[in-house]
Order: sequence, then C-alpha cells, then structure tokens
Amino acid sequence: MMLQLKRSKKTVEEAKSKKLSKKSPYTVPIWQQLYAMLIRSIHIMWGNRFEFIFRFATVIGQALLYGSVFYNAPLDTSGVFLRQGACFCSLFFCFYLSFAAMPGVFSERQIVKKHQSYGFYHPFIHHLAQAIWDIPVAIIQASLFSIVAYFMFGFQHDAGNFFTYYAVVFLISVTLNQMFRMIANLSASILTASDISG
Repeated sequence: MMLQLKRSKKTVEEAKSKKLSKKSPYTVPIWQQLYAMLIRSIHIMWGNRFEFIFRFATVIGQALLYGSVFYNAPLDTSGVFLRQGACFCSLFFCFYLSFAAMPGVFSERQIVKKHQSYGFYHPFIHHLAQAIWDIPVAIIQASLFSIVAYFMFGFQHDAGNFFTYYAVVFLISVTLNQMFRMIANLSASILTASDISG
C-alpha cells in the first residue's frame, strides 16, 4: 500500500510542469488549464446542441415579436414613445436572456468543487473560461436579435446607428450574464439568488 502511494506521488511529481511550485496541487500552469477549460466548454456545447439551437431560435422569435409590436415607429415626434419602448424592450430582452444563466451555475457548482478537490483546475479558471466562452455566444445572439429587431423597429438605416445599437445589445448581454453568474456564485441557494436578482 505504501509502495503504491509513493509511486503515485512520484508519478504526479514527474507529470507536474516545471514552472509550477512543488506545493501547487495542479499539474499544469494556468494558461493550459484555461485552454483545457475552453475545449471542455466547446465539448459541452456540442453535446448539448439542442439547447443552443433552441436559444438562438428563441432570440429570433423574440426579435420578431418585439419587432412586430413596434413595427415601423414614426420618425417624427409622434413616434418618440414607441422608439423608447423599443429600446427598453431590447434591454429587457438582454436581461431576460442573461437571467437564464443562473440555474446552470448551481448545477455546475458541485462539479467545480469536485474537480478542484482532485486538482484538475482552479475554480477561477472555470469561471474565466465561461466568461470567454460567453463572448462568441453573445456575438451570435446580439447579431440575430439586432439584425431582425433594429430594422423592424424602423430605426434610421445608418450603419453607425445600427452598430451602436448592436454594440449596446452585445455589451449589456455580456455584462448582465456575468453579473447574474456572480450573484449565483455568491448565493447559497437559487432562491436567494433569484430574490437578489429581482
């Protein structure tokens, strides 16, 4: 038994990167952990394709719904209230879509703790990889929503105005997504997180 334990310790020490301290429980440096976590995120997404296809279909459906409610708002002063409502609904949509990230944090919490106890990766790397992976997903979501909703709202057909609208939708989506993940990570239960989030 003691011989097997010594062999296991020796194997771990040989596999450990020379750049890490001997006290570190991890075998690879941070950047390799991040790379592995990003690859893991891609595999998880590929394994759960239906969720992403459904999410993107929901984005298009919501854009069509909001676009039909505020379809071709007048550009004069009589349409000011409608254009403000269209902008508010765009921000509300970002809130609605980002709020859906909270249950996923709670379902992954035990897995992250177990992987940390095994020395697979640091929890910070898991959260950083999620934040990085959210960027391409948010780009696709913001593109689908903005292309449909912006032109149905009847906003000015100007490239500068469209890309400003697109950038706002994208940045608010990413920001709210990370804010809700932070609230979920700091909360003891999903009920507490939902109460804090509103």
